[in-house]
Amino acid sequence: MKGFNERGQEFSVFKLLISAVVAVVILTMLLQIMGIIPSLGQADPTKESVSILKDAYNNRYNDFKSKAVTFTADQKINRKAIAEGTGLIGPEDLCLFLDGAYDNSVSWDLTDNYIQYTGGGQKQAFLAAYCDRGSDLEENLGEGGYTSFIPVDYRIECGDTSNDCLSSGGTCCIVGVIAG
Repeated sequence: MKGFNERGQEFSVFKLLISAVVAVVILTMLLQIMGIIPSLGQADPTKESVSILKDAYNNRYNDFKSKAVTFTADQKINRKAIAEGTGLIGPEDLCLFLDGAYDNSVSWDLTDNYIQYTGGGQKQAFLAAYCDRGSDLEENLGEGGYTSFIPVDYRIECGDTSNDCLSSGGTCCIVGVIAG
């Protein structure tokens, strides 16, 4: 009985393995380009918002900037989800802001409850957070204030303006999207 050429069989399995690895790499690159999966090293905006808000709350009067985050079309960061994700503050103690560089852009939507990227594809941005006494917060932001990352030109939304944290003596925090 004639035997099979074992060396040839092993080589064909090896070629199949190489083909499978190349196919996975190509598929991953295509999905990243299409925006279905984030690029390596890019953080989720909501998770990163929670993380830097915790840092800002535990180190008041210091602002914190995130690593780059990737927003996909129609993705939003929600005030309630961020506040509750920290376990430290309620939504009534959190304001959202948008960098003035983005404020007039049709690609961003800032409301009392969320910041949403409305552009197409993906958008890389950064997040910033800061906590202070509510009545002092706006005075301590921007030029001449205590912050390094919060831009001088920004728009802020705090929800119910009759009872927002900016007019209180308690802790008030802000989280927002900044250009860089």
